[in-house]
Amino acid sequence: MEACMSEVISYHQKVLRFSDEVCQFLSHILFTEFFVICILLCCLIFQAMVSDVTSPQFLVSLVLLVCQLGQPFIYCHYGTDLIWKSSSVQQAAYDSGWHSSSCSSQFRKSIQMMIMRAQKPTKLTALSFADVSLQFFTKVLRTSYSFYTLLHQIHEGKPHVEI
Repeated sequence: MEACMSEVISYHQKVLRFSDEVCQFLSHILFTEFFVICILLCCLIFQAMVSDVTSPQFLVSLVLLVCQLGQPFIYCHYGTDLIWKSSSVQQAAYDSGWHSSSCSSQFRKSIQMMIMRAQKPTKLTALSFADVSLQFFTKVLRTSYSFYTLLHQIHEGKPHVEI
């Protein structure tokens, strides 16, 4: 059992290093992507709302809106999946039977370190601004809609927003 778990621990450490590298690489890109998506969604909602429902422009705006929702949703879905799966490593390691007397003390220490590290789930972040998850996707949609309402009020000639 110790040999198999030692391989698992080594693999877990490699996965964590790889995850950290990917997160560092994607952090700036994801922040920029979500910022642009937020503005783009706002503009597409506004374009759809000011267009005549029977016009091709309305249909194009809706199709673009739906298409633009796909990419950030995929990022956020897999970001949530990463959080959930990395959180389950702790319980799996604890349930492995590492605390039995047949295991060496070095092995038990390795498992304890793995459990302690797994208490902090691996997360994909957008410039340390937010964790990329379905919860963040909801925030992006709410922010886009808030920008839209502000833009709509300005377009209607109401320069002051009531809170």
